[in-house]
Amino acid sequence: MTTHTHRDRRFRSAFLRVLSAVLFFVPAFGRISAEVPVDEHLLVVLSDIHQGRDLLPFGFQFYYDYSMKNMLRRGMAFAGKNFSGKEQRLRWICEQIASMNPHPAMVVILGDIAFQIGSVDNYQMAKKSLDILTAAGIPWQATMGNHDDLLTFLKVFPEKRLDPEPVPNRMVRIIEMPEYDILLLDSHQPIEEPIDQDNPGDGYLNRASLLWLKKQVEQHDRTNRPYCVASHHPLFFYDIGVRNILLDSPMFIEYWHGHIHRWRTDISSDGFRSVSFPATSYPGGIQEPLGFVLVRADETGRKLHLTLITSSAIPRPSEEKPESAGDEFFEEK
Repeated sequence: MTTHTHRDRRFRSAFLRVLSAVLFFVPAFGRISAEVPVDEHLLVVLSDIHQGRDLLPFGFQFYYDYSMKNMLRRGMAFAGKNFSGKEQRLRWICEQIASMNPHPAMVVILGDIAFQIGSVDNYQMAKKSLDILTAAGIPWQATMGNHDDLLTFLKVFPEKRLDPEPVPNRMVRIIEMPEYDILLLDSHQPIEEPIDQDNPGDGYLNRASLLWLKKQVEQHDRTNRPYCVASHHPLFFYDIGVRNILLDSPMFIEYWHGHIHRWRTDISSDGFRSVSFPATSYPGGIQEPLGFVLVRADETGRKLHLTLITSSAIPRPSEEKPESAGDEFFEEK
């Protein structure tokens, strides 16, 4: 027969009280999280998060898997660049976004989620930080960059798959905001596809994606719905008629891209407006900021206000100086 001492009974009683408290507060925490309001008009944009470990030691990055042809597609990074701290930077940024009150309606990532060739390790590293957004109830959507591999990305993030896909083997999406839409293009070159001789550059847009874009542009013009087009690459990397399609569209607002790790707006002589978004991983120059961008439209949806959020609190590569002397956020409009 089992006997219970007074000490056993006290321990069991204390354990049950702690367990009851935990069971009581867990739903409460869920309610608190769910009650954070959402600003349906607020979008957050990230770019070039480049998560994952080095393939080779001593800082030499050769993005090589299977063939020289693929190495040229993926690109190369040379010794001397400092990639330190990119995981910490993304985690810090995701924590800041998750702590926003109200929450943004959506987070968009403009490609290059992976550091090198889009390996499982790269996306698993990204998932550790992006899960912070998911846990906070903030939806996110990404497109692919030249360092990404879509099939591997979908293995780690199967919830991002659509059935059927609007364009096979491409991450093209429509993101709907109250006043305008974002038409998200996929400019990565899949390894398994032959290089299009009409479009052989680092960025790549296949014909099916171009037809999809034409259809969406026509629909938005017909319904008087403003829209932006977003992709990883600057348009000149892969333009196979996209620019003319957009210039002829009265509802087109501006073109968004990453890839060059710089924060700038360019307006050409014909009025074509493009915005380059900053990276979170490493800057494209010593004076370039790291951070994320808040996007908000006016009531017509035709004018967008973009605000860069950065801070000296964002960990930077060790030899670089932060953009701000203080620890508070500052904004560039």
